[in-house]
Order: sequence, then structure tokens, then C-alpha cells
Amino acid sequence: MAHSYFHIYGKQRCKFCTKAKKLLKDNSVEFIWSDMTRAKPSLEILKGWTTWETVPMVFHVVGEKQYFVGGCTELESYLHGEDDEEVEEVEEEPSEG
Repeated sequence: MAHSYFHIYGKQRCKFCTKAKKLLKDNSVEFIWSDMTRAKPSLEILKGWTTWETVPMVFHVVGEKQYFVGGCTELESYLHGEDDEEVEEVEEEPSEG
């Protein structure tokens, strides 16, 4: 089975980012946290790439594939098996041009 973990892009002082991290911790799920508080240009690229305007931005990485889950509410539904059909595979890394 492929290695699986979540990657959360968020900001300090974001209650939904804190809740997303807590959801994963409480479910003993491996995750990476990327603090985007001081990385506005990179955050804007992610927003354009995902068409998601708020943080957190949560991705589920399975082996070499990554799937954009959404935000905190979507993560909660995903962890409970309620949103499997709506998660889209991300084909390539975002670029700045």
C-alpha cells in the first residue's frame, strides 16, 4: 500500500487551520503543516491553482498522487468517508508563470 499523509497549508491564528490539525491529530493521521503566514505570494499561487480562496488548504497525498480535499469542513467530511467522490486528483505542481 502506498504511503499516505495529509498536507495542510494554513496560517497562524486561523481557527479553522487549528481545527484541521486537531482533527488529524485526534485521528492519529500523519500530516505536514506549512505555515503560509509570511508566504503571501506562494499562497496566492496555491489559491489560483486550486481555485480555493481560504485557508486551510488540505491535500491528501497517496504515494505519488495528491488530491485536493478542500478546507476544514471538507476535511472533516472526508475523514468520515462522506466526500470521497468530490476529491479531485491534482496532476502537477503549481508554477509561477
